[in-house]
Amino acid sequence: MSKLCPRCRLPLAVLGRVIAVTSDDGNLSGVIGICRRCANEEQRLPHAVHMRRMQPALERALADPAHFYCTIYADINAAVLAVSLLALPDFTTRTLAALGWLSGD
Repeated sequence: MSKLCPRCRLPLAVLGRVIAVTSDDGNLSGVIGICRRCANEEQRLPHAVHMRRMQPALERALADPAHFYCTIYADINAAVLAVSLLALPDFTTRTLAALGWLSGD
């Protein structure tokens, strides 16, 4: 089964954005991936509208990481580090593998 984008709930074919997040109650932290279509759409929205649409998606992904591109971490600092490593070309493939988002195909 293909993993889904937590925002649009469609199969995520192309990763558009990776976000380090923490849940509203502060108990869960993680790295979440959203599709390119949602990432492009969020750039055109006013910040308040974007946050209103994104927050339920982030909570959904943190609550059920098996169905979404979501990896849970012990604290937000580990999640921020993972997102930062994805930005470095030398570490992208290894970080995706560590997140469990890289298939062996």
